Amino acid sequence: MARALTTAMGDGTTVFSARNNASGDHADAWVSVTRNSINIARLPMLEALEQDIPLKPGDHLIVRHDANVRVTMLGGGITRNTLLGFSESPTLIQVIAAAEGLNVATANDREIFVLRRAAPGLTPKLYTIPMDSGEGLITAQRFPIEDEDVVYVGEAPIVPVERVINTFLQLGLIAAVAR
Repeated sequence: MARALTTAMGDGTTVFSARNNASGDHADAWVSVTRNSINIARLPMLEALEQDIPLKPGDHLIVRHDANVRVTMLGGGITRNTLLGFSESPTLIQVIAAAEGLNVATANDREIFVLRRAAPGLTPKLYTIPMDSGEGLITAQRFPIEDEDVVYVGEAPIVPVERVINTFLQLGLIAAVAR
């Protein structure tokens, strides 16, 4: 099995670095072996790379990455609304980068919020991190994101106005073409 994994993925660093912010950490990756539609083994990636478990023709190797920290990215100011997974706690800036960054056309860099769950019976916490200054960028670079945090990036105030103007311009163009 180790030979099949290294042939397909090298040592796994290339595949997993992209998902683990270039850390190369395989600790949360698992390898499953399926034979005749039956799961016959499930091992941590590092153990699978160290052992020489014999495979048979038709066996399937499935590599899964189990995220320890899941973050939801939302808002009109983010390039891609998504759910991200990380093997260890990322910083706010790493999470924004993994979601393809702020949308330069719509983001309000003063309205970046992190909503953090609280223990039952307690009020969730809302953090506001304005990234329109060097101090805000440093804060975002150091702000640790926890499992199940929600990061919301608001839209710039001009965006709704631009949408209305664009709608009227499109209606005017349609009316001009119809004449």
